[in-house]
Amino acid sequence: MDADRSRKYTAITIVALGSLLLVGVVGLFIILTTQPRVNTLPPDSEEGTAPATPTSLTPPARDEVVVTPTLEMAPTKANVETRSTQIIAPLLSFSERIATNDEHYYLFQAVADTPLLIKVETTFDMRLQMQIVDRGNNVISDKELTRGLHEIVFNPDFSGEYRIKLKAVEGQGEYTISMAFATKEGSQL
Repeated sequence: MDADRSRKYTAITIVALGSLLLVGVVGLFIILTTQPRVNTLPPDSEEGTAPATPTSLTPPARDEVVVTPTLEMAPTKANVETRSTQIIAPLLSFSERIATNDEHYYLFQAVADTPLLIKVETTFDMRLQMQIVDRGNNVISDKELTRGLHEIVFNPDFSGEYRIKLKAVEGQGEYTISMAFATKEGSQL
């Protein structure tokens, strides 16, 4: 009985492995036949010279819609004179090192009457100056931060581009900055 059962399980295992191998070979064949083909230089052409026939990509045989993503950026009026400028948005966070007199900037878009919770945390003995500046370089908020977790609720009066400026006034170390949507009372959504 046990020998029959063992042969039965061995046969089932072999069939299962054979099926997986067949699926893998068929999948590889499909991948290879649907990829664009790249024409290479003819063997008689020299390096640095144009081939007699142009090198091109041959599109796949099936009809597809090709979507080309584009990114449009509006120029910013912010006078940024630093090595560290990041774009920050809700659900993003950054951890960076900073030394005395270094300035780090974070650009973000805000919608009027939509509060944002900005968190800055450090475990180092240092003093940071945090300013929120609008597109016209008007200081909206100015805070001094030390060791610990600081939560600042920013509820803009106007929609537009804003900038957070963090400057190490004294000391050096690492901080983490993050942003989230908030309620008007200041708690995170």
